[in-house]
Amino acid sequence: MASHSWLRKKIEGTGKQIVERFCQSINRRYGATGPIMIPPIPVSKFIEKLPKDQVLQGQDGYEAEVEVFRGFEELNRNVIVVHQLDYTHEQYSAFHSEHQCNMKKCKKEPKGHKCHQPKSNVDGETDFVVVGDNFVAVFEVKGLSLEGTTTDHVRLTGCLEDAFRQRKRIVDLIRAVGFSLVVYEFTVFSNISRLEVGEPYISDHKDLLFSEDLEDFTHWFDTKITPPVINEDVTSDMETVRRCLLGLWCMNQKNEYELSVCSLSKCIIDTDRKLRKAL
Repeated sequence: MASHSWLRKKIEGTGKQIVERFCQSINRRYGATGPIMIPPIPVSKFIEKLPKDQVLQGQDGYEAEVEVFRGFEELNRNVIVVHQLDYTHEQYSAFHSEHQCNMKKCKKEPKGHKCHQPKSNVDGETDFVVVGDNFVAVFEVKGLSLEGTTTDHVRLTGCLEDAFRQRKRIVDLIRAVGFSLVVYEFTVFSNISRLEVGEPYISDHKDLLFSEDLEDFTHWFDTKITPPVINEDVTSDMETVRRCLLGLWCMNQKNEYELSVCSLSKCIIDTDRKLRKAL
């Protein structure tokens, strides 16, 4: 850990600046409730000039994430919602130095071997991390649509396995910072209804959300994520986790950061630039 201690301090220090500059909502001062979104609007990934009806690879998944983003915006809870949290091998190692390989098709033996990626490689990504006063909730979003064919089960199972792998990665990091914290984990299928998968399947997978759950996401969130009792140890760990996750989100692959990416004005300028380029 010593070799990465400087990076962990840098990440946490960056997160502290984000908390102080962007997470002290004026609404909080007057008793209002609501989420703080980081970034304040979804990053515009698919502003392209394309022929009619053409869809880019990954666009369905991104549109599903935007739908969930809108659901988080409507929450009546004082939480920080971090969208698209990516991290490199080096950054992950700053918190969990002995972590195992996470590559889906790695051929190196034995199966549970130490991670061996180059330090600047993206080690993992998480669609949404929700940070409350005394809990963390991790959400992976899948844009899969069922087609009524024999391959549906295989595709659904593949999505579940991939989501579980990504969820575990970030949860292990959170546990490395605050072992005693309550961490919720969920996978969202925004394009699939409960009717399509059937009740037996739902009963075996309590950590799944479907299209119906997004229709009144605020109710679902308030029902399923009950804040645990606060104690001093948890409060201290939560502040550290909050800073580390925000700093990690802001850090690029070169371990550099720009705090302005958290601001609404920066997001609008970037979107406008992409729109002009696509014309």
